[in-house]
Amino acid sequence: MKDTLVSVIIPAFNCENTILDTINSVINQTIDNIEIILINNNSTDNTLDKVKTIPDNRLKIYNCEKQHPSAARNLGIKKSTANIIAFLDSDDIWFKNKLEKSLNALKKYDFVYHDLHVYKKTEFRFIYKGVAKTRNFSNPVKNDLIINGNGINHSSVVLKKQLLYKAGLYDENKNIFAVEDYELWIRISEHTENFKKIKETLGKCIITGKNISSNHKRKYIYTKEINRRYYQYMKEELKTDMAPWMAYNFIIYGCKYNEFSNFISYYKKVRFLQQDFRKKLKLTLIFFKYLVINLSNIIKTFVFYPFDNL
Repeated sequence: MKDTLVSVIIPAFNCENTILDTINSVINQTIDNIEIILINNNSTDNTLDKVKTIPDNRLKIYNCEKQHPSAARNLGIKKSTANIIAFLDSDDIWFKNKLEKSLNALKKYDFVYHDLHVYKKTEFRFIYKGVAKTRNFSNPVKNDLIINGNGINHSSVVLKKQLLYKAGLYDENKNIFAVEDYELWIRISEHTENFKKIKETLGKCIITGKNISSNHKRKYIYTKEINRRYYQYMKEELKTDMAPWMAYNFIIYGCKYNEFSNFISYYKKVRFLQQDFRKKLKLTLIFFKYLVINLSNIIKTFVFYPFDNL
């Protein structure tokens, strides 16, 4: 009997419309000595019933009592038997050679990842939305991750399991909900610089409307928490108190809730000209909104309280 080469970990919560495609994309891989660890994360729909219809003895099902994707993934890691871990979200799909390509790359590297095609699933069809691009990291990888933000698709990651234990597994703190993978990559980069982007696009990310959504308030919460955790490191190693992506998220939150305190200091840190076109346009519009709001306040001050300003 062959030893299990890869443990594939899939957390599942109310994904009855996508889970069979996700699991079948693993079953159909060009290598077969794998285990598929599905962690049912308190689903209330027919997810579990559908999974149980799959006749494959490589599929192992566990229940996670905690309502948190990080808790589900941590349980999957602890139940795994292989020395290599691959992560796959329950609404994403791999191409059949994904694991074969990843294992080849892991002969030289510790942590591999790749781009994903993005599709939006509607009631009747899939709409292609482009590519979720990853990036090559410069050393130190930790610095690159902190300053430039996450550049890794979660469902593309394959890595050596020992790194997960060295880093301390996923953090289940609610303040980093939606970026717990990114925060884990930062901690892993403290133990290895051996990250590798595979040049091929080896899967699909499916947007269903039920994906974990990072709304403005959520982005503000996790950005504030990541900034707090790595503030001292940034001050000492990077000579800054805030990364550009953090400043950008603070600006978007401030615009949404008309809270423009420290707007100019955030705006300067965004490195405006380095943003993509949509971000440039959004920041330009927000900047004009900021000017209008503040000009209006200045005019009101002088019109209604003229003598107080002499």
